[in-house]
Formats: sequence, C-alpha cells, structure tokens
Amino acid sequence: MKITKAKRTGLLILAAVLAVCWIGCNRGSRQETAASASPSIPEPAVTAEPAGPDYGDPGSWAYFAEGEDKDADVFLICPLVDTRSERNAYDLNDKLKERFVNALDMEKGIYEDVGRLYSPFYRQMSMNAYRLPEPEREMTRAVAYADISAAFRWYLDHENNGRPLILAGFSQGAEMCLELMKEFFGDTLEGGALRERLITVYAIGWRVTEEDTRAYPQIVPAQGEKDLGTVVSFDCEDGSLQETIIIPAGVRTLSVNPLNWRTDGTPADRSLNLGAVMSTGAEPVPGLCGAYIGDRGELVVTDVEAGDYPPGLDLFPTGAYHVYDYLFFFTNLKQNIADRAAAYFEAQRGACLGQLLQDLLTARETPNADDAQRIDADLAAVKAAAEADYPAAKAIADHWRQVYLDPAYTLCCHGEGKLAPELDGAGIPDERTHAFVVLGYELQNGEMTDELRGRCEAAAAAARSFPNTILVCSGGATGPNNPDGHTEAGLMKQYLTEVCGIDADRIFTDERALTTAENAVNTFAILKEQGVETMTIVTSSYHQRWGQALYNALAAIYEQQYGYHARLIGNYCFDTEPSVDAFLHDDWFAVYQLGEILNLPGEQMNRFRDVYALLGQ
Repeated sequence: MKITKAKRTGLLILAAVLAVCWIGCNRGSRQETAASASPSIPEPAVTAEPAGPDYGDPGSWAYFAEGEDKDADVFLICPLVDTRSERNAYDLNDKLKERFVNALDMEKGIYEDVGRLYSPFYRQMSMNAYRLPEPEREMTRAVAYADISAAFRWYLDHENNGRPLILAGFSQGAEMCLELMKEFFGDTLEGGALRERLITVYAIGWRVTEEDTRAYPQIVPAQGEKDLGTVVSFDCEDGSLQETIIIPAGVRTLSVNPLNWRTDGTPADRSLNLGAVMSTGAEPVPGLCGAYIGDRGELVVTDVEAGDYPPGLDLFPTGAYHVYDYLFFFTNLKQNIADRAAAYFEAQRGACLGQLLQDLLTARETPNADDAQRIDADLAAVKAAAEADYPAAKAIADHWRQVYLDPAYTLCCHGEGKLAPELDGAGIPDERTHAFVVLGYELQNGEMTDELRGRCEAAAAAARSFPNTILVCSGGATGPNNPDGHTEAGLMKQYLTEVCGIDADRIFTDERALTTAENAVNTFAILKEQGVETMTIVTSSYHQRWGQALYNALAAIYEQQYGYHARLIGNYCFDTEPSVDAFLHDDWFAVYQLGEILNLPGEQMNRFRDVYALLGQ
C-alpha cells in the first residue's frame, strides 16, 4: 500500500527529526560491544543551567490525570521534539510544550482506553545534543533522565496510591522507561511493590539486550501476548540491513512480534494486522503489513516497499522503519494493552479471592487469634481489587465463620421416624417456595448405596413434615460398572416415589451433576425457575458444611447477577461417617470447589489442586 504525497511529507519530517536525534549514538555505536550497548545514565554535571520543572505544578505535565475513570495509570514519556536547543530543552516555553503534546497525542490513542495518563514535560535531549562529543552527550542524557526520575518520584508520592501502572514511551521515551525500570523497580521494598503493580512496559523503538536483563533482572522481555510485568520492545526494518543506530553491529536485541507475540522468527501474516494508523485521527488500515523477527532481533516488516516508507535522512539507511514502529502496528498494540490490563486485573482478582479461601481454610485447620483480622483484611483486598466479587466473597466468609469456625454450630440429623421433628424450630415455611435440595452419592454397579438411600429417607421425612414444599434431587451417571447410565437423581426420584410414597409432581431432578459444585450450579437454575425463595440442603452429615458453603456462594452470585434471592434455612442430614477417609477433609473439598464456582484462574486453583487430587485418591 502506498502513502499519499501529503502523508509522505509529514512522515519525512518526522523521520528527519527522529533520525537526526541519533547522530551522536551512531558515532560511538560501531565501537561498542554488546555489553556496553545500553550504558547506565551518569549523574548530571553541576551546571548553571535552569532547574528542572516543578512537578507539583500541573503545568509541568503534558497530561495530568487525564482519564479519571480508568482503573490503571499510564506514565507516558514523550519522544524527541526539541530540534533547536544546543543541549537540552531548558526553555520549556509554550511553543515547545505544544510540540510535546502534538507528539504525545499520536501515541495517546494506543493507551487512553486503559489508563489515566501522566506525561511530564522534561528537559529532554535536543537534536543538537546528539552531535556533541560522547562525554557531553551523556551529560545531556543525564539531565533528561533526572527530570523523568523526578517526575516519576513525584507521581509515585502524590498520585499513584497503589494503582496498577503501565510505563510507555517511543524512541528516547522508550530509553527513559528502561532507566526508570533500573532505578525504581529493583530489589528493594518499593521496587517489589512496584513490580507487583506493573502491568507492562512498552519501550518501543529501543533495544533490550541480554546484558541488560542480567544486570537488571527486573527487566524481563515479553514472551507472549499477556505476560505481566514484562517489556514489549521492537524496532522495525525491511530485512536487508546488518546494522542501524538502534541495533548496532554486534548487538542482538530481545524483541517480541506485535502481530503474533512470538519471540522467534515465526512469520506473522499481514492478515493478523488489525490496522496501521499513520497519523493522528486517521482510520486504521487493516492488513497493511506482516512481520517476523530477524537474526539480530530486528522486527522485519513484510508486504511494504521501503521506497514508500523512507527513513528521512542518510543516517538511517533505506529499509530502516524506525519512525513507523508503532504506526504500523497501532491497533494491535492498542488491543494488546487492553488484553494485558484485563489479564492483570483477572490475576489480581484471582490472587485476592484465592488468598481469602486459603485463609478460611487455615482458620479451620489451624485456628489462631489473628484469623478474624486476616479474613477481614482479605475481604478488604477483594473489595479493592474486584468489587464485583465482593458480595459473594463476603457471603462465603460469613457463612464459613458460621458453619466451620463457630463451635456452637450444630448439624440437624434425621432420626428413625417417618417425620422430621428435628426441623420443627428451623423456621422452614411449608410452602412451594421452599425446596429440600437432596445431594446424590456415587452409585455402585448402577445402583444406590445404603448412604444414598439414607439421604433419601431423610429427605422423605422432611417432605412429609412439610407437605407443601418441593424436592430437588441432583446427581448424574456415576460409579463403576454402570452400563445403563443410571443417574443418582433418577434413582433417588424413583426411590422417593416408589418406596417413600412422595408425590412425583413435587420432585425435580438434575441428572448431570458429577461433583458437589455441579450440584449447586445445576440445581440453582431449577430453584430460580421454580421461584424457590428458601432451601434446606439434605445430605450426609460430613457433607453438609461443604454443600452449604457452595450453595451459599451461589445464592450470593445469583442475587448479584440475576436479582434472584434464595437463602439457606437450616440443614438436614443423614448421620453417617464417610466411607472414604478423604471426605474427613471436607473443608479442603469445599475450598477447591468454591474456587471453581468463583472461576479462579489456574494459578490460584493450583494452590488447592494438589491437595484436592491427593485427597480424592
């Protein structure tokens, strides 16, 4: 695809600005080794030049808290825009500030949907600074970074308040992002906290070497589409070059392909390109180009002609697409930022809910005086990280405290009679809006066991005592040697009608559930459909707390999502010891299946899965 004359003129101007800014880098790059390709910025020399901006003044920011409704922050660092100063942009006048904003407005479109934007004005290196001898040039870099460091420090102290964070910059701005990583995200208490809050670093148009990652382990190159706390970096070429001022000879940069998010040479077809955007406000152009990673780590752009995308100056050879780095892949980057942010918030949600479940389990297994405070802190963390999950989390914690942690809680067990006098004081309404939910037990050779018959006898007694209520039986085709596919629920209904004399019209069945969690999920749909307002779980005594925990969680979720309110009243049990020793650890099973109901991500489920699997054996 070719660009118009007007667009080409604009791109040539942009290319000229960015290319000239690297003149100084080019002078020394051919003598650099890979180990010295990304030197640390020295302290700035003491000079009589004007001091840096006061970042307590909103006027020192191109963007200041722009997008207040966003859940994350983006600290966005402007590329070079000063083409006139001798060294640094000491005179941050209105005209120069306007150039900052104009340059940032193009990149802003990638990030603005995800984050509240902060972008400081700073005494950046000017174009002329790159013509200085190396020692002086390094001092100008130090001045520029001193401002970025000060701005970031002010932002952390006054604005961040523990919010998730994205660092972003192009070209000179990308280099500054990496320097922030070196200074602030290292092995310190603050650095650890910042790494936990870091979504991603977009350091586009700069290099990241293996030497960088060894010297600064906090710099972790992205390996895929949604990994968190990593650095997304690449620089574009046409595949014909052996060196550029961005990737000098002898240097290999660690890149990720923004189309297929691979770090090897696997080509990404142009069909994966969601849309290049070549100027501010322009419509995306899908399928403009494909890309693959070359031997030097360069991102080789395919399906475009170098003549249509000129570098602008002889300093950049034909085929160097540096100025188009994010323009070519604008829409993919925008989508990736949204995906990574979503992955971050899902991970935070999972971590907080997983910690709550872990602490509930710990309080049951090894109680101590700090349990209540720890659980309350977990709930506060859930509310902060995943407010939508807070009602269910609160219901789970409150119910757990009642049935697992309160020694005064008692189980109501069926006696020998045909009725259920044990339920007389439970407040159960004798109405169709109340359901006795009968949970199944694994079949043997396609037939009911004595334990399952015991649960049915308890349910029948409750049904006789409250003749206007309904029953919901749940359980699928389980057990070995069940060639006819008999289901727990089907056999329970048959037993309740033919042996216990309960009217079949009162009994509803779920014949799919294979776990207690599936019992809860499947029967709640039936309860909602039948307009049930209250329920009592009927199961074995060792299974009662486990079952209640799941149904109570579903009750909170259904109320929040569907406005359907159903609450547990009492409990009724067939009193028996578990035939499988693992079921003595019912709290472990309950916690694991609560994680399933809450749809926790895999890394959180793993903390319970191993023990759950061991118990299941």
